[in-house]
Amino acid sequence: MNEKKDRTAVLLLNHGAADSQPGVRVFLDNIFQDIDIIRLPGGTRFQGPFARLLSKYRAPRVERLYEYMGGGSPLLSYMRAQADALRVRLNQPDGQFVGEVGEVGADGRGEEIEVFLGLRYYSPSIADGLGEAVKRKVRRVVVFPQYPQHSVTTVDSVLRQLARAVAQTPGADQLALSIVPAFGAEPAYVDLMAAKVREAIARAPTSARLLFTAHSVPMKFVDEGDVYPETCQEQAALIAAKAGVNQFDLAYQSRSGPVEWLGPDLPAHVEKLLATGEKHFVLVPLSFVQDHLETLVELDVQLAAGILRAGGSLTRVRTANNAPEFADLCATLVRRELAQPLSGTSGTAQIFGNLQVE
Repeated sequence: MNEKKDRTAVLLLNHGAADSQPGVRVFLDNIFQDIDIIRLPGGTRFQGPFARLLSKYRAPRVERLYEYMGGGSPLLSYMRAQADALRVRLNQPDGQFVGEVGEVGADGRGEEIEVFLGLRYYSPSIADGLGEAVKRKVRRVVVFPQYPQHSVTTVDSVLRQLARAVAQTPGADQLALSIVPAFGAEPAYVDLMAAKVREAIARAPTSARLLFTAHSVPMKFVDEGDVYPETCQEQAALIAAKAGVNQFDLAYQSRSGPVEWLGPDLPAHVEKLLATGEKHFVLVPLSFVQDHLETLVELDVQLAAGILRAGGSLTRVRTANNAPEFADLCATLVRRELAQPLSGTSGTAQIFGNLQVE
């Protein structure tokens, strides 16, 4: 590979998940230390000690849930597969790629595009991924948060951590960064999910009710203006319409902690529907790109068990995971960013907008 100043890379960002039971405590500790999302008693001074205590308390229960996934979440494996598939699509074996804007070479200059991973709560961390870009003498980085919907708890969270990493990594302030926005309304993504919905409906009883589920968020963020609920509703409607379904429900899952959460709560909503005579459900994980604990355990094991006990059935739509169509979409979105001209170095005020970073 030629050493050129204008080498390009993609940085895939995600919250992450522990890939082994011993990693669960580390994962939880990082979550509870996230001062952007979780404000623990005593302020930031006591955040670390309290987070370690809380993660020690919660880890055994979560580790038992990981047994349903063979001891570790497959999320990181799916992300690595996505990175490999994206790299293949952005780079031909001979190093020549003709993109949508007609440039020759993977990034328009004959360089191969690298793809790195950065996880908010696990490893490789966001700082690790950024550090790899600096180490490889990358000039331009397309930052790709792996979230279909924008939320302060997801996209803003990983971008704040990226801003911290930029400030703390020597040489990172010379990178030209651009950010792929949330992609849930992209026609290709809607088509992909609608096709998965139609396939699931074909496997389900004819009376099955279409139900979308998204990860819940604390209501304090919604009250402060987070557009996540409206975005989830709009994108669920797009997918349902494309799948040819006129009626659907949207509920929220994965609540944790003694705060008010965005609802309706998924298990409670399903119980309500069961009480009205509904028995069969086609369930669409709306806010998840990869299968992990929230889908493989909360939905496939825990929620399904309650529906089965009531004499019903649950047909769950698979997430994008490593579907070729999803890799195609990712490549298209990266090329779209690369088609935009470079505009100087990153500068947190320029790239990260109005995000407040502590």
